[in-house]
This record gives sequence, C-alpha cells and structure tokens, in this order.
Amino acid sequence: MTIRTNRLNIHFNIPEIEKDFTFIRLERNQKERWWGAKELDIIMEDEGCKARAVCFAQHAYAMFYRSTITDIYEFLNSLRKKPEFSSLSVIEVFPESKYIGNANSICGVTLARILINSLAASKSRYSNFHFSNLTGSLLLVPSFSKKLYDSISVAEISITKTEFEKEFLLNVSVGTYRKKISLLHEFNTANVTRKEDIKKLLRRPEYYYHAGRNCLIRWLSFSDSTSDPKLTYIKCANNGRRLHTNFIEFDSLSNFESSRAGIFHSIFKSIKNELSKYMHVESFSRDFDHSLGLTHPIMKNPSQLLSKLDGTPMRIVDCIGNDESAELTRTLKKALAPYVSDQKQITIGKKDKVNTLNFRIIHNAAYYEDNGLKDEYLPSTDDYHRQHLTFEASNSGIHEAMVKTLIKEQLIKRDIAQGQLSLFDWLKLNATKVWIFAACDKKAK
Repeated sequence: MTIRTNRLNIHFNIPEIEKDFTFIRLERNQKERWWGAKELDIIMEDEGCKARAVCFAQHAYAMFYRSTITDIYEFLNSLRKKPEFSSLSVIEVFPESKYIGNANSICGVTLARILINSLAASKSRYSNFHFSNLTGSLLLVPSFSKKLYDSISVAEISITKTEFEKEFLLNVSVGTYRKKISLLHEFNTANVTRKEDIKKLLRRPEYYYHAGRNCLIRWLSFSDSTSDPKLTYIKCANNGRRLHTNFIEFDSLSNFESSRAGIFHSIFKSIKNELSKYMHVESFSRDFDHSLGLTHPIMKNPSQLLSKLDGTPMRIVDCIGNDESAELTRTLKKALAPYVSDQKQITIGKKDKVNTLNFRIIHNAAYYEDNGLKDEYLPSTDDYHRQHLTFEASNSGIHEAMVKTLIKEQLIKRDIAQGQLSLFDWLKLNATKVWIFAACDKKAK
C-alpha cells in the first residue's frame, strides 16, 4: 500500500529555463518587507517587459520572458535610474538546480517558487489581457460562484525545502480575504481600537479576482485609476472568527476541490501540464508492508450507532424559524427516532445544550452573505457538539444515509473532545502498535 505525500522531488531543465526566461534579483540595504513593495509594482508597469512572476523572501526575484527584453543591461540600467530604485541593488541572476555558492544565481527552491507562481500568469494571446502574479505566492480561489462575496477563502501555495535541503515541500494554507468595501463599512461602526486595526489593514496590498485563471492578482498601486473597493480584496480574517478548511472532503466534487487535498491534486496536475518543459516533479510516496481492510466497523447500522450513542441526548436547533424550517425540524426528528431508545431523548429548541448532540438547521453561507445577515454557523467545542444542516441542501429531503452520516460525524466530534477514537473494534484489529489510517481506491491500478 502506498500513500502520496506533499514531499516532492524536482528536476529542473536548466537549458530550457534559460532559453525562455530572464531573472533579476532586487536587494535592499535595509530590512523591510517586500509584501506590497512599490518597486515590484513598477516592474509590472514597464511596457513590453512585464514580469511574468515574482517571489520574495530575503530578496525579491522577478522572472521575464526573454523575448520581451532585447537588452538585459539596458533594462537593468533603466530600473536603476528610477528614484524608487535608488536604495536597491538590481542584478541579473541565473538559474541553478542546486546552490553551489554563486552569488549571482537563483537557487532551486526559489526557482521552484517563481515557476509555480507563474501558473497564475495569463495565457491569453492578446497582450491587453496579460497580467502576472505579483503576490510572492500563488493565490488560488478553490471554489468560486459567479457572485463575488465579501469574504472568500483563498489557497496560498508555496514551496519550501526540508531541513537537510534534500526534498521540496508543497505547502497549501488557506487564508481569508475580504473586500475592501467590507472593511470600510466595518470601520464606520467600529470602536476606536478596531478602527486603528482597520487603518493598518487598509494599507495592505489589494487583489482582484480573475476568473480565467481562478486566482487573485495584485492591483497595481502605480495605476492611473484608483482601485474599486467593491472588487478588490485584502488579506484579513473576519473579526472574531477562525477559518478552518478540512484536509479532505468526500461529499461532492466541488467540496473535494476546495479541500486542501483537492488543492494539492489541482496544483500537482497544473505543474505537470504547464511546467513540464521546465521541471519534472515527482511526489514522494510512503510504502507500507502490511495493511488491514476496514472489515470491523462498529458504526455501520442503526443498532450499532444506538449502542454507541448510549443514551446521549439529541437536540434540534431551528436557527431559521419559519414554516419551512419547522417542517424540516419535524422530518429530522422522525429520522433520528431509530437511533434513540426513548423519544424524550430528542428535544427541539432555539439554543444549543451542553453535552448534547446538537443538530442546527441554518441557511448556507451564500444566503447570509446575500442578505447581509450574521452567519449562524458555530463550530463544535469540547462541551457543545454541533452538526449543521443547511436548509438549501436539505430542502429536497432527508434520507437515511444523510442522517447516519450526521450521527457518525457527531460521534467522531465527541470522540475528539474525549481524546479517543471508537470507529473500530480495536480488539479485533489487534492494534498494539502505532497505526496510520488512509483511504484506498480499489479501482486504482
């Protein structure tokens, strides 16, 4: 049995990279953040030689199509003459798959970052549609509807190296980006302390969404026009709320693609499809000498679940409060009946209860966004075990498989709160050593 990991082995085709691209490095005398630096915007403003991608850490690097720069020395001199570059060192650097001490080189990990960042660059044959990723990391919007919501989850993809510099790691984190107009509205009603925080947030780089590449692109601060606060986004968490993205989702294709595992899969495929000319990427796998099939689950049928519930009370919380949600509440109560020994164990109310399996009926996120209402979603805690049903997803009916899944997820959350895992009969598994669980596709060859 083999499990694919995020550890990568990358082989660069240096001759092809040098044939198609030119690289420059920008270095400051003082230690300042490159994030949102004006100098990087200027690189984008020069007609005919716009940077295809930029990444930065200690230094900033820009990659250009070689065909757009006829004379690299003339181009570098033109940058050095600009007042914004007076305190910068700007030089051409050359790609190397492994750093060997050459001061004028771009090493493997930086080369991988900038090539991956270029996945956000426009592929249009029309120059007026060209743009480049100027973020320092690749920002992808995993799942997006036609409506631009005030708050969106954005995948931030980056490449690092392991401690011993032998392997690359493909990292995917998810951050919250809010529309600038949303921050401006919050500023009007915020207290003094929060207003100061928002002022700092408004000085951050702004991005706009590009549907063609499904990514966020920097809005250039050197543009003639000002940004549209209804369209641009700023990296900023929702005040008082923590973002959580599951590693993997199975309930639908769109949800899988929005999970971190789905994003890994998408990026890995894009690298192979669009960057294979410049680098060959292989994922390290972990092999297991022995695996045991999942033949002893103890949460498969209602009687088993009833035993595991062991009289735990259930509560249905209607957070909508109209006739349709009331009917959905009655339907759910009827569907939960086979999983309790006493019907009194199922109650209905407007508030969650401690040490109870709470099933909350709410609208989906789009509904609250469209109507300017507070989202009723609440995460589970050690004391409050919560599972949510959205009215929009459940309006077509509640079936047995859905209810069984809801109860299983509640039991898993309860297990996590209690620091245990009761999905299996451990005696039958003879689990005396450390076990690693993974899903295996039997159809895969």
